[in-house]
Amino acid sequence: MQKSSVFRQLRKQSVAALVTFIVAFAVVVIYTITRPPEYTATAQLVASYKGNPNSTSPGEANSGMTFVHTQMNSYPQLVKTESVLKPVIRDLDLDTTVEDLADHVSLTNPRGTFIINISVDSRKRQEAADIANSVAQQLTWLTSSQQFRTGKISAQLKTVQRAELPTSPSSPKIPVYLLAGLLLSAGLAILVAALMRVPNEKVGTEGVAKELIKAPLLGELKSELYAGNPELPIIDDPQSKEASTYRYIKANLVSLAGRNTKVGTEGRIFVFTSAQEGAMSSLASINIAASLADEDKRVLLIDANTQQSSIAERLGLSNTLGLSDVLTGETELDNAVQRFDKSNMYILPTGTHQFESALSNRSVFMSDMFDKIELLYDYVIINTAPLLEEKAAPVLGNLADGFVILAADNTRKKSLIRTVTEIRNGQTPVVGFIFGKVSTI
Repeated sequence: MQKSSVFRQLRKQSVAALVTFIVAFAVVVIYTITRPPEYTATAQLVASYKGNPNSTSPGEANSGMTFVHTQMNSYPQLVKTESVLKPVIRDLDLDTTVEDLADHVSLTNPRGTFIINISVDSRKRQEAADIANSVAQQLTWLTSSQQFRTGKISAQLKTVQRAELPTSPSSPKIPVYLLAGLLLSAGLAILVAALMRVPNEKVGTEGVAKELIKAPLLGELKSELYAGNPELPIIDDPQSKEASTYRYIKANLVSLAGRNTKVGTEGRIFVFTSAQEGAMSSLASINIAASLADEDKRVLLIDANTQQSSIAERLGLSNTLGLSDVLTGETELDNAVQRFDKSNMYILPTGTHQFESALSNRSVFMSDMFDKIELLYDYVIINTAPLLEEKAAPVLGNLADGFVILAADNTRKKSLIRTVTEIRNGQTPVVGFIFGKVSTI
């Protein structure tokens, strides 16, 4: 990667991280400032046991203390029940329910003590203190009732500190919130910067495609090429800008063919393939074949894409007989080839059968067939399915002079790398590649 690209990437990461930090911290600040304050009031009680006043037995004292400890374990749940809170709501004339009030009431017992702290949160200072004192009173009455006695022993609660009016809000704790927001914002900023360093799974640009393919760029099919325009401009609108784009690609292909194809031959047979499924391969094949035919060259366009055999349909031709029928011996090559509209372009459709096995099993026949084709035509364009999805491309590539790879900005890097590797494992070189935008696929 060039230094300028590295600096651009670093700048993008820095800007994205800074924006993320500012936005995230601003959200925390706004939340902290706009959140209504809450006040916490706490009433404090002490627990003891009440037993037989005439008994001085140490055993009874131990039993009493154990009983109180056991009872205290249930108080955090008991304080949230309607037995405690319903009278509080009635006495203070609160506009709430037991369930809602329970969310604002808590009871704690410092470990190793008989101290009980009853805390209440409220947006009103006076209300927080009143509810805390009322809950403490109701809990005291409830725990001294008959249902909480065991024999002559019962727990006894006594208020040692009434809840006072809070002097400052307990929430939001602005310094804590801002510190947490600072740390969270910094963490998000680092995460965004890190994510931007992860290699993009898709190719994105023609520069990236060129680095991966390591072959010349023949031309670019821009997104507006098919936006309301004919798909086959060479045939339907030869004077258009779109047709000029294909003629430019054709000229580059012809120019590069002699240098990048098999040693000792002038490139005339090309396999068009791609790294993923799409229409760009067939459309490019038709337009470039038509452009070559316009130069008084006899051109044979072979549709070897059994997954999307659309060339005959796009040109208004029959697909009854084609390459598959020739390979299976059901017809002769001359019978399967169709001439397009009295032009110099001839089409060999896919036919109606699968022919992958025939490609491998009839290698001698294929070689002889292509020897004949070379004598009859000046150029041969072979359109295939994505190389990784069908075996036709590698087999036909062995009979061709060069590959033309169709790549797009939404092509996955991994698929493109595997496609190029597969081609380079054979003997046929990559002449170049055509790059397209997503909307052209």
